[in-house]
This record gives sequence, structure tokens and C-alpha cells, in this order.
Amino acid sequence: MVNSVAIVKTSSLGDIIQAFVGLHYLKNRFPSIHVTWIAERPAETLLRSHPLIDQVHTIDTQAWRKNCITYFQKVREFKKSICPVDLVFDLQGNCKSALITACIPAKIKVGFGWHSVAEKPNILCTNRHIEISKALHASKRYLHLIGQYFQDKDPEISSTVALRISNEEQLFLSKILSSDALQHRPKWLIAPGSIWRNKQLPDAIWTEFIAYYKDPVFILVFRGEEEKKRALFLKQLAPERVLLVGEVSLPFIQALMRNMDLVISADSALLHLSATTHIPSFSFFGPSSSAVYKPFGEHNRCFQGSCPYNETFLMRCSKLRTCPTGACLRSVSFNEVFNNLKR
Repeated sequence: MVNSVAIVKTSSLGDIIQAFVGLHYLKNRFPSIHVTWIAERPAETLLRSHPLIDQVHTIDTQAWRKNCITYFQKVREFKKSICPVDLVFDLQGNCKSALITACIPAKIKVGFGWHSVAEKPNILCTNRHIEISKALHASKRYLHLIGQYFQDKDPEISSTVALRISNEEQLFLSKILSSDALQHRPKWLIAPGSIWRNKQLPDAIWTEFIAYYKDPVFILVFRGEEEKKRALFLKQLAPERVLLVGEVSLPFIQALMRNMDLVISADSALLHLSATTHIPSFSFFGPSSSAVYKPFGEHNRCFQGSCPYNETFLMRCSKLRTCPTGACLRSVSFNEVFNNLKR
């Protein structure tokens, strides 16, 4: 019987959200299990809003690396703060998570095998190794790592959840949903941004998009100054049909998504957040694989761009950050991208 478990999945936000399927699997199999999640500080609000997580430990590894004295001090503090557990799952699989996993008092520490781990030294800090195909969908990789430890070869996929929001956020949500502009019209939440430029569609396509779809009201969410500039640009194209929602938390955005008719998003944390709801989504992929990252289900559709330079990849293009043209998405037309959505 397993009474307590620690999940080490430190970043990024999108990957953490995709790993929620493993959390749901554990709670379904062991309803009374105590789950501790260890992650970087930017994920704290998201993780504390999840009703199935009992305890959250946040770390700041950038601060740890300032100097040797700080490093050893922070590691010592973390070791003192973390309670013993029956089982650890290292879902990150890199050197950073190996250090964290090594500090957790537990007899059994489960991680990826030699051929599937992200960074080989991680193997040294786990004692149960499971090979997971890199061709699997990202969520399935996390789910199967946990499921196969319990000798469950085909664990059920489930990640739908209502994240908790504050009373103030609930009031703000009610105010948005009761606005006159949203009444008696389809509500489409648009999340066009990504931290990587090459995952984004050019502004010309969004201009055609706003002009083509005249019935819906578009609710735009953005994070950071660059995404804010694009949101303001789209707002001026149709001021009466574009509603901007400013810098809000991920749990709030998820609550907003649950009241939409459709979510349209780049391959980003917000797309993976939409997968925790029942709302249909349409997404677009270029330097990343829709087979690996698109939300599950027939109600989730996508467009996959192709590389004009014949680059091939299993998960993400090696030139995701460096390709000067981003032509897999930035050279496509409005009709190419949204033809599937039109149908």
C-alpha cells in the first residue's frame, strides 16, 4: 500500500500541466494518498490551485546557483524541509531534478530508463528505471511512467479538473461573463502567444481571422509585454468584438476557458491548460509535433505546419529557437491554417 508520494516535475508550466494525468491516476488508484509536488517557484500558484495536490514545495534553482555557499545552503534547507514519502516519481528526468530526487527521503525512486531519460546523470539518483518511448504523446509519457511502475500497461487518461480561484477572481470572472458583449454570441478564447516566436502565427493571419469570423466574441488572454502588444493590435481591428483580459493567473484563465465555446491557441501552456477542461480547442503547430503535444480527443483539432527545409523531428525541431524564418508557420496562409476549423 502506498500512502505518500512525491512528484518531481519542476518546469515548464506547460509540461507540468501535461503531467497532471499522472496525478489523477494516482488519486484514482489510491484515493487517500498524500501527494507532494516539487516545482520551480513560477508554478506555485498553479499547483496550489489543484484540488488533488496536498502539499507544494517550491524551489528557485537560479538562486541556488549564485555561488557555492548559497548552493549548499539551499540544498541543505530543502533536505530539512521535505518529509519522508513512500515513493518518488521523477517526471523531469534531468540533472536538476536528479539533485532534488536525491534529497527526498524515500526508499523507492522511479525515473526514466537509460534510453528515454532527458539527461543521463539523472539515472544515478533513481533506483527504478522504466523505458518510455519518446514518440508517445507527452502526457502519456508521464502517465505510463507511473502506471507501468504499478504494472498497469494501459492506464486511463484523465486530466479534467476545476482549479481553485480566489473570491476576488470569481467576482471578476462573473463580471466578464455578464458583460453585454458576451450575451447571445459564441465565445472564443484566443491565446495566440508563445515564449518562442517560431511557434506563433504572423499578424497578417490574425487580421484575416478577425475579419472572417464575424459572429463570435473573441476573448484574448496574454502574458508579458510582447503578447500584450499583439492583443492591443487585434483589439483595434474589431473593438466591439474583441475583449482583452489582462495579466491574470493560470487558474483564472482555466475558469474562463470552462465558460467558452472554443479555445484557439498556439502550442503553449494555455493550450495544455485547455486540455484540463471539456471545451473544444483548435491549435497550430510548426516546430513542435502535434502528435506529441496536441490535447487528446476528437473535440480538439489542429493544424501542423511543415518545414520547407526538410528538417525532421520527433518532438521539437532542433532549430525551434534559432530558425531565422520560422517558415513552418510564418509562411503559411490563413486558409491553410484555419481550413480545418472552417469545416
